[in-house]
Amino acid sequence: MTTKPTSSDDKRKYTAYLARQFYCGKKSIKMIEDEFPYSDTDKELKQLLKLVKRTPNRKGLFKATKEKYKNYVLNVYQLIEKLEK
Repeated sequence: MTTKPTSSDDKRKYTAYLARQFYCGKKSIKMIEDEFPYSDTDKELKQLLKLVKRTPNRKGLFKATKEKYKNYVLNVYQLIEKLEK
C-alpha cells in the first residue's frame, strides 16, 4: 500500500498489515509509527500499536517468561486477525 487508507475498514486492515510486517522483521517500530493510521475512535487500533510498542524482551536479565510471551503473542495475533476481517 502506498497511500494511507481513508475508510475505517481499510485502516484496520492496513494496521494489521503493518503489525505483521513488524513481527516478520520487515519494518522497524519507527516505520510503524510513521505509517500508522491513527484513529481517535478505534480502540483496537490503539491497542495494537500499544502491544507493538511494548513487545516483551525475549533475552537478557529482564526477559519475559515463556508463558507471558506466549500469552502476548496469542493476544497480538488474535487482534491482528480481528482487524483483518
